[in-house]
Amino acid sequence: MPPTPPPSPPRTFLQQADARAARQWWVPRLAPLLVWLLFLAMAHAAAEWAPVLLPLIHAAQITATAGLLWRWRGLLPELSAKFHWAALPAALIVLVSWLLLGWWCRGNWDHAMHSIRTGSPMAGSGTSALAGLLAEHPALGRTVLGLRLLGMVFVVPCIEELLFRCAIARAFPTWRSAARPFLQVISDWPWIGGWADRVLRAATWHHQQSTPAVGRVTWVGIAISTLFFALNHQRVDWAGAAVAGLVWHALLALSNRPKPAGLGPAIWSHALVNLWLWIWCVWRGDWAFL
Repeated sequence: MPPTPPPSPPRTFLQQADARAARQWWVPRLAPLLVWLLFLAMAHAAAEWAPVLLPLIHAAQITATAGLLWRWRGLLPELSAKFHWAALPAALIVLVSWLLLGWWCRGNWDHAMHSIRTGSPMAGSGTSALAGLLAEHPALGRTVLGLRLLGMVFVVPCIEELLFRCAIARAFPTWRSAARPFLQVISDWPWIGGWADRVLRAATWHHQQSTPAVGRVTWVGIAISTLFFALNHQRVDWAGAAVAGLVWHALLALSNRPKPAGLGPAIWSHALVNLWLWIWCVWRGDWAFL
């Protein structure tokens, strides 16, 4: 009788996550943003109930999200650091559009224009938990402000470009492929389940055969990814986010021809916008954008 093989050691949570990320194309492109949003929700709760925990939460947020990106870097060939000259004008267009549309949607256009003409600070232009924290606990507020800068410049551009300008834009080249999640839900329903299953298999085959490269996505992919990118922001920033999505798609289309450059140019442009926006908010006291 052959000896019984020893039981395999239990796999850790990270090992299970690595295995799933290697099997499923979506996981390494979606999970970092979900982790970021989880810590962001914790930070919002802590801002009201325990502000002293905010530096720890933001530090953990940056560490955990950046750690996932580094751990799965081999699964993300599109995540590059390549620069393109067009990243600079694209960043300027996005920044100006984001500010102008944000002021208009928030209803404080006149206040913003008066502040720019007179050079006066924009205090009171919008409510912000960060502004209150700076007023009540200056040292704690400055620490959180510095951590927010690190996250906005070095982490957020990577995770948002990976999901919106890469994963979503490439995964849905047609409206039929965009309907795939809905079809999966109704494929078990009576009467229409068989039809949904046939359409789903055709859409899945199309997706596997024609997923476009970075910067070569279809108008359908651009529209769907820009919609989701806008929904990932505050309602008053939807217009600015829509402009940003279109500009960064155009930047990727330009920078990935004739040779592929990956997401690098969009990440650089996104980081510059976030840096300049952070500087503007701190300099002018326009805390509504933070």
